[in-house]
Amino acid sequence: KNFYIKSNHLENQKYINLYDYHKSIQWTHEKDVVKENYGVSERAWKVIECEKEIYQYIKYGEALKDFAFKVRQPGYDYSAFALNYCLAFELVSNRILKNFLIKKIPEYDVSAIKKGKIKTLKDSKYYTSYYLGNYTYFLGYFKEKYFNSLQQLDFDFDMFYKNFEDSANLRNKVAHVRDKLSGEEYNDLLLLLFGRNDNKSEQTPVFESICKLSWMADKI
Repeated sequence: KNFYIKSNHLENQKYINLYDYHKSIQWTHEKDVVKENYGVSERAWKVIECEKEIYQYIKYGEALKDFAFKVRQPGYDYSAFALNYCLAFELVSNRILKNFLIKKIPEYDVSAIKKGKIKTLKDSKYYTSYYLGNYTYFLGYFKEKYFNSLQQLDFDFDMFYKNFEDSANLRNKVAHVRDKLSGEEYNDLLLLLFGRNDNKSEQTPVFESICKLSWMADKI
């Protein structure tokens, strides 16, 4: 990341564009996801696989992960290894989570986000994208509106919200010009997004939770 920042004279910026950063790396190697290693259900994986761009970013990340585990350099920045997972996280939010929220809180006022003619969430198009930070506000409003309904569901919304927010904060470290992502934080990001096959009972991964919300839309 530091090489990309210096090569493009971005030292005085606060954040880098992750899509531009991805293009600069020119990484095109993919590795099939060993789904049994993660805590995401087969049903959720099928949803994710249908979103080909999302799944491709995950496969890019899987191929890079083999190299990440070989790094033994103290203070190393793992941002490049986390990059593709971050892009997949953004896309799953802007595709699956956004569609769910459009159905449940269409009246949410997004005029302050300045998306042209889009004034409320229901005006959003397929290609309309929001920042992960925007989604924390959307989800907060959603919880307030549907608080009673959420109590009746087998779904820990508060845990999902915390995991989503923690994942977004780690993603921001990848994008922040002056931040580094440690190896421990890289592993934390993977655990938050995908879980592990030995911890399904402890917490539901963010990707699984987003899919679950979309399935429960009619029950809320």
